[in-house]
Amino acid sequence: MKIQVLMAGVLLCALFFWKALQDRKKDREKLKQKLGSEWGKPVRVEYSDEIWNHIASFYRGNKNETSVDEITWNDLNLSAVYGQMNHTRTSAGEMMLFYMLRTPVFHEQELKRRERLVSGIQKREQERQALEEALFEIGKTDRFSVYEYLLKIKDLKTFSQIPHLFCAGLLLAGTVLLFFLPVWYLLVYSGILLFNTFLYFYEKGKHIREISLFHFIFHLLRGCEAVSAVSFPELAEEIGTIKELAGRFRKYRRFHFLVAGGEGMSGNVFDSIMDYVRILFHVDLIKISTMTKETKKYESEILQLFEKTGELDAMLSVASYREFLGEYVVPEILDVERNPLPEKEQHRMEAQNPGGVRLHVEGLYHPLVKEPVKNSIIMDRPVLLTGSNASGKSTF
Repeated sequence: MKIQVLMAGVLLCALFFWKALQDRKKDREKLKQKLGSEWGKPVRVEYSDEIWNHIASFYRGNKNETSVDEITWNDLNLSAVYGQMNHTRTSAGEMMLFYMLRTPVFHEQELKRRERLVSGIQKREQERQALEEALFEIGKTDRFSVYEYLLKIKDLKTFSQIPHLFCAGLLLAGTVLLFFLPVWYLLVYSGILLFNTFLYFYEKGKHIREISLFHFIFHLLRGCEAVSAVSFPELAEEIGTIKELAGRFRKYRRFHFLVAGGEGMSGNVFDSIMDYVRILFHVDLIKISTMTKETKKYESEILQLFEKTGELDAMLSVASYREFLGEYVVPEILDVERNPLPEKEQHRMEAQNPGGVRLHVEGLYHPLVKEPVKNSIIMDRPVLLTGSNASGKSTF
């Protein structure tokens, strides 16, 4: 009889793991289809005031003298441009994309590096999909600003794990005694289940933001591990940095599944069962209560991973936006020393424009205008642009 029970248990476990593997395979196929159908399209439809506040949090903490001012941003309706462009898969990507639009850079080397990333993503579809899958693993958190909470890691406070250890021990003892005591003990055991469930949600409600932060950190680390496994020649340097940083968290990530479950798609049997395990045994609260001190040690590395993955996600978004636009041009940066002007023109420019900046654009138009009138201009000094009201001066 005992052997039969044991064999039934082994068979049940085998069926469970087989079902979990099948679910994982189906989830991956669904994700691939989803990513393929959404390429070249914005992926966020709705922007509440709260979401805008979260998206802008990284920019608020890092803006500088080159940042686009609020009036210009609103006049050009750049929030709508951002919404049209936003193909990001992570909260970090949304924030970094917003920051890049609000804070343009003027360094040739940095602009060429970004172009290397974007053009590499454009021409390697298979690698791009693998990278998107890895970033999707990290996901988005709309309930709070991940960046602002990462900045508060140093202020995290530990909470006692004793009540949760008591609940886990009580349920384990109750499960063992259930096989040896009369039927009425079922009432006592049901009481233990109800008590553990009530205390779990009560304590989780008190620490919901901290728990959500740890969830994000674990998904970030798991996603970075997936990013590190992607072979992408044009992104090798950036992925190498992420791999090196993520490698420092191997010990930290032990038993991470106790805290963070799910991979962005629903229906996974293992994750569903683990949800019940967390509720009844409080394993996620016990794990988190022991991790606060360790997390503070890695504050700098976590922030770096946040920015590095956010940058790759933003570059993916730019590549997707190019697909959406259909026509675009990559600006060409010319150094005056390597591409000198005619001598007469050079003297005039030095007299009128000591900074030596010259801008030459052809067929320029605002991306939100459906049937645009394209304009061209050459500027090497301030220009007074005139015209009647509503003729397109601000847009140009």
